Amino acid sequence: MIRGRLIEAGWGAGLGYPGLVADPNGDSIEVHVLVSIDLINHWDRLDAFEGAGYQRVSIDVETPEGQVLASIYVIATETEE
Repeated sequence: MIRGRLIEAGWGAGLGYPGLVADPNGDSIEVHVLVSIDLINHWDRLDAFEGAGYQRVSIDVETPEGQVLASIYVIATETEE
């Protein structure tokens, strides 16, 4: 689980995937944590796929095994303050 809120923004919203605004005081949102030892070699391609409307950030994720730090894409306009 992460904390935040989902909004109808970003290119994925029209496909049924709302944008995320990270907020430590927000709602609990269920997420899937994916792991890859080769991920570091693909960040540039993933960032390009998501586009300028999204920003990759680090976020704490609560799992049954405890808290882990993960990367997630949030709506970029909501992070520029």
